[in-house]
Amino acid sequence: MRNALLVKVSLVEFTEVIFLMASSWLSRGLTWKIYHCQNKMS
Repeated sequence: MRNALLVKVSLVEFTEVIFLMASSWLSRGLTWKIYHCQNKMS
């Protein structure tokens, strides 16, 4: 029973890390896109 709990916790942490990485990557890509579009406009 304890092992199952440990696996669950590590899975949650793993998902959180992936989510954080994905969100930071997304925001970076969006910032780059907006910056690029503004440069094209001017």
